[in-house]
Amino acid sequence: MLLVFLLFATPAAAQTTAGILGNTGLWKVVTPDALEPGKVSASAWYDRIHRNPGDLTASTTGFSAAVGIGRRFELGTAFEANKRVLVGQQDQLSFGQQALGFFGNKTPGSLPLPGELMPGSSLLPQLRSPATPNGSLTGAAGYYNLLPFAGLVHEGDGIGLVTAAVKWNILSQTRGAPVGFAVRGHFDVPVRKGIDYLLTHPVGTADLQYGFDGILGRNFGDVAGVYLNAGYRHINQPVHVSVIQLADEAPISVGWNVPRTSRIQFVGETTAEIFIGSRTPNTTFGPEDPVDVALGLRFEVVPKFIVSAGYRPKNGFVINAGFRQ
Repeated sequence: MLLVFLLFATPAAAQTTAGILGNTGLWKVVTPDALEPGKVSASAWYDRIHRNPGDLTASTTGFSAAVGIGRRFELGTAFEANKRVLVGQQDQLSFGQQALGFFGNKTPGSLPLPGELMPGSSLLPQLRSPATPNGSLTGAAGYYNLLPFAGLVHEGDGIGLVTAAVKWNILSQTRGAPVGFAVRGHFDVPVRKGIDYLLTHPVGTADLQYGFDGILGRNFGDVAGVYLNAGYRHINQPVHVSVIQLADEAPISVGWNVPRTSRIQFVGETTAEIFIGSRTPNTTFGPEDPVDVALGLRFEVVPKFIVSAGYRPKNGFVINAGFRQ
């Protein structure tokens, strides 16, 4: 009991490390304060999520780093070194039905006839319902907005996005403000953009993404920290614009850590992907705007080296190991 008390009561020298998005924070929630000038944080992480339609499992291994610039700015970067996408239900996806032989001459992988394509698309088939080669064309496609090329292969992997971001801390409780507040701008660049490549390695959207976030935080002494992120993410259409029209995204997330300054902390995140704007009509199997809840622990193993892990019921898990200078 004494050991447990000491672990929770002993202040931690470092409270945040570079997260999955590049800047310092929890996992996918960014905190408002920036690193001090010249200070650096880096981390390696593994993130697994589940998405529909298609019963998709996306498992990503990545690296992130952040550095403090001046008194209020922090540069961040993230690299998806490998993303593996596993398709559980090919018949729920347009390219999955093509792989099963629902179009053209009805052989597996056969190209759709012009009348079987989505209106305005040169490549994307309409879904058939029921999911058989003789099912009726529905006038809608089946795809997940951030992995729209999944389905033609049962499993594929490859390098994902490279992110560059800057966080500007405007208000900080350490400077006497009642809350912390920051804004973050980011660019997310795919390493591979070719449609033919992405059909067999469905790891992205085939073009640039960029956006901004407002970051609000409130520390309740050493007891707890609560953080809110909300923003906008523009998703460029694939380089061949006649393939698919993708929606933009309004991400929103809430995170917390308790006790805020102990060596062991309980950490939680709720993140939501809210897709907005016009898009290619989509048939969903499951929530159209997915929400993830991750619950776990953060542990400062030795001073300035932190390991954290969270479990998402039914939706995967996340692990982050990093240091802060």
